[in-house]
Amino acid sequence: MPLTIQTMRRIGICLKRCWHKYHLNKVCQTALFIAILTFVVITFERNWTEVSAINLTYQGWACLTLATGVTLLAYIWTGQVWGWILKALGYPVDAGWAIRTFLLTDLAKYLPSNLFHLVGRTRAAMKVGVSTGAASLSVILDSMLLIASGWILGLLSVPTQGLLAGGLGLGTILIVIHPKSLRFFLNKTKLPFKPKTTENETAIPSIHKYPLDLLLGKLGYVFMRGVGFVLTLYALTTLPLPQVPQIISIYSIAWLLGYITPGAPGGIGIYEATSIELLQLTTDLQAAQILAAVAISRLVATLAEMIGAATAWLDEQLLQRALNKLGSPQS
Repeated sequence: MPLTIQTMRRIGICLKRCWHKYHLNKVCQTALFIAILTFVVITFERNWTEVSAINLTYQGWACLTLATGVTLLAYIWTGQVWGWILKALGYPVDAGWAIRTFLLTDLAKYLPSNLFHLVGRTRAAMKVGVSTGAASLSVILDSMLLIASGWILGLLSVPTQGLLAGGLGLGTILIVIHPKSLRFFLNKTKLPFKPKTTENETAIPSIHKYPLDLLLGKLGYVFMRGVGFVLTLYALTTLPLPQVPQIISIYSIAWLLGYITPGAPGGIGIYEATSIELLQLTTDLQAAQILAAVAISRLVATLAEMIGAATAWLDEQLLQRALNKLGSPQS
């Protein structure tokens, strides 16, 4: 047994040396980028066949353009809210950095496991001085607030007989995100991000008030995503105005199920199946319209993410170039 442990340690040291010597971190980053690009291309190819068969009017294209803009605005907004979460944890960060980081890491959700974007966000926060505990907790709290937001909007379309169960589920989530509940959970649970220190009280960050403002911020994100879906439907057909809140609620349920399903990259498959089934059960839309709207909405969301990531990357490059010029000696 001692020989096995010693051998494993030697292997670990050897791998660490190779990692630095051959710059394997850059290789991994390149591989990650290729994998993300592959999933994005597959997503476009999977949905473009259905989209290309639809004859859209100028008004329809205008609605799709507006839907893409609203969806992109939603991603920018939720990045800002993540920055507020870090501030609530005692680490005020620049809003521009928070938004850029969120947009740059968001595409990684299309990788298998549906967790790489969270890992990337955590590591990015640690690089700018955020503690391990605060960075990890910000991602956890961000996810829980999103789940609560999707649940709240989803309740608008739940039948009367399901309101009790839905209300109890929502109440549980709202209790869990209470600062005291979070503190108790983190102190009693051996989490992988929990810092190894004897001063547990100072190692785990705290939120000093109920995160109602943060919850409202995430509600705004899910609502804007729902508005983007409604605009996508408007590109294909007319909708009665009283039906819009119900459609936003249905979208929230489908989005939520795709978000919380482990192993589904970007909720692909889960979101589509849920949206189609619920819309067929609760609306008078034709099956062809529903299928087209769901396919286009996935395309719109992916396009908005790509635009956001590309813009964030370009902004980061320009900022870095400006900083390099300021730091260079005067000629």
